[in-house]
Amino acid sequence: MAYRFRERNYIIDPQQLSFDNSDEETANDSRHLDPDYNRPRRQRRPRQKPVRRAASLTGETGLTEVGEGSSSSVNANSVQRRRPGRPPKRGVVVEQNLERNVRRRRRSSFPRRPVNREPANKMTIFSWMISRGVVELNQKVWFFDYRNEARLLEGRIKHGGILCNCCNEEVTAWEFEAHAFRGSNGFRLLQPYYNIFLPKTQNHLLHCLLLAWLKPEEVARQEPYSFRPLTGATDRNDDACIICADGGDLICCERCPSTFHFPCMGMKAIPKGDWLCPFCVCKYCENGGGELLECTHCEKKYHWECFMVRKELDLNCKDCSSFCGRGCREVYGELQAMVGISKDVGNGISWTLLQKRDIPDYICLDEGLHITEINSKIAVAWSLLNEIFVTNMDRHTRINILESVVYNRKSNLTRVNFGGFYVAVLEKKGQIISAATIRVHGRSLAEMPFIGTQEGYRKQGMSCKLLDRIESTLCSLKIPNLLIPSVPELVDMWTHKHFFAPMEDDFMKELRNFNVLAFPSTVRLRKKLHPKEASVNQEGNAPALPDLNLDASEEMDA
Repeated sequence: MAYRFRERNYIIDPQQLSFDNSDEETANDSRHLDPDYNRPRRQRRPRQKPVRRAASLTGETGLTEVGEGSSSSVNANSVQRRRPGRPPKRGVVVEQNLERNVRRRRRSSFPRRPVNREPANKMTIFSWMISRGVVELNQKVWFFDYRNEARLLEGRIKHGGILCNCCNEEVTAWEFEAHAFRGSNGFRLLQPYYNIFLPKTQNHLLHCLLLAWLKPEEVARQEPYSFRPLTGATDRNDDACIICADGGDLICCERCPSTFHFPCMGMKAIPKGDWLCPFCVCKYCENGGGELLECTHCEKKYHWECFMVRKELDLNCKDCSSFCGRGCREVYGELQAMVGISKDVGNGISWTLLQKRDIPDYICLDEGLHITEINSKIAVAWSLLNEIFVTNMDRHTRINILESVVYNRKSNLTRVNFGGFYVAVLEKKGQIISAATIRVHGRSLAEMPFIGTQEGYRKQGMSCKLLDRIESTLCSLKIPNLLIPSVPELVDMWTHKHFFAPMEDDFMKELRNFNVLAFPSTVRLRKKLHPKEASVNQEGNAPALPDLNLDASEEMDA
């Protein structure tokens, strides 16, 4: 900042100024030469002595001064004014040396409990539609009964839901429908997004959900990957091992682009001749010749002849040829039946299993509503996990791993094939507060690479509740193992507090036959699941488990 210098020649000579010799510090202070310090200042009024009201008025003077050690009265014409404030009560003597009792707030010796405030950026379907620009904040909505052509209720769109006019609270779309049919003896249409009408755009809310899902940025996250070698390239294989996700000296499959380290495959030397990876041979006979079918659930190859030899053909099953065995068919059927079904956890919290679905060309209204709501929650869950975790790009293919996992994107390259992933979420008043990604491999194991909770709901046991429901579901499906990748800083926490353990050599040999997501510089941990450990006790309590974040300071204190 520039400073404007003043001309000081016109200032009076310091010798002409008269100072009190008794105050040498003030006389030698050069600040008196500056005009800024010679400004006239307002004189402070001297502090007045306290007075008391006399018991009886004498003459024209109604007040008498009480001095310290003196009883002389003041002049009748010089009446001392009392300082402004609350007047003293009658008959009470105000003495000069009376000490005032000033009440001061005492600090509590105990720390205050932190107040849990809901985050400003609420992860709801409505906030997602507002961010995509298909609806506006505070936009008016109606609940319209198309059968009777009647407008039953009005509200306005907020980030947390719909501000209902009847109760002046933010509610979900399902609660808004329940308020509209309040007093109708339990009758409901069960089609809230179709019956919520926006008068400004003349569209229903289901149309807005479809517009947001079909935005170019959303469509780009849904398409499967297709990797092809460049024109004239001599190497058509992947540059990283499918087991450890690292480069180096790799052996290549003769049929697919997958590559492996021969020590990761348990080999002591590079095999001679043509070599096929475990994902290009039959899972039963380990032979790659003949026609191979692919299992819908575990995506393993198998011969139809080998399948018939095992005598697992069910004549009542319409699509038995799509699964390699009865176990995969049962697990896949039970998981698909759970998708989109909310289950209550307690305290106004519910959990839901999600998976991205393709919208067919011809579909009924109820099924279209179900699929559209599932896909919208997938997009919200991606926004939540994207805020929690640092963006992790595959260094060879330059794809976003977290995005591909959440959107269940498939690929012709086995290492980056993320088909079969599900997203489990915790919801509170329509807001997704915690999310995890899981993938089940047959009936042998399940992996959970990501789990996290929104910042405003951490240290409240939300990830603990979600993980407990995941483990209970896996136990009901008879899945014995749960795998997680952990950074080295959090290995002790997972092993000592949460019953995970490093993998044994025998289990690592079995892991070679599964496409489990791997991260460089991470440690794979395993937890053996048992029905008694995964079940919730009668009081609804569950073992405390942290968020799988990259920072050790983010550990959840349930």
